[in-house]
Amino acid sequence: MENLNKIAEILKDPKGLIKVANECSEAYAVGISHPEYHEPFGEENPEMVAQNMAGIQAVNSGIGILAAMRGVENADQVDDMVIVILTDIANENLTNVEKSVMLRLANCTWGAGQAFRTDKGHLGRLTGMNVFDLLDSVEVEKDMHQINAAANWLLQKLSA
Repeated sequence: MENLNKIAEILKDPKGLIKVANECSEAYAVGISHPEYHEPFGEENPEMVAQNMAGIQAVNSGIGILAAMRGVENADQVDDMVIVILTDIANENLTNVEKSVMLRLANCTWGAGQAFRTDKGHLGRLTGMNVFDLLDSVEVEKDMHQINAAANWLLQKLSA
């Protein structure tokens, strides 16, 4: 399981995760035609890192889910499909259902962390949960920009 083991190692590197969080933030800003919204951040701003991790978390979980949706039945087969799936995500070569799954994963991972945001008080944004199907198209597409950026980043890391 060479690819999955590499991904596991890549996702343990704090500096790499800060880099992908920045790439996701920038992809969001460029994607909504406001590149000035992205200001680079580092470990001194853990809230910004956390806010921009949904894309990589969705990609990490999405690899196995998309593989299962495509008929894969075990981890060895998932490993064989990692590059194909990441490329499909990065290039938005997904079915409507696959794209919906990826977007929902990003929304879910983002929402799961809201209660723990220290910049929003003791209980974070516990009341900031949302219903995915009620999000406007800008919010949905923002997540897709971040998912694409995360998939591209992971592809680059795997090929290094």
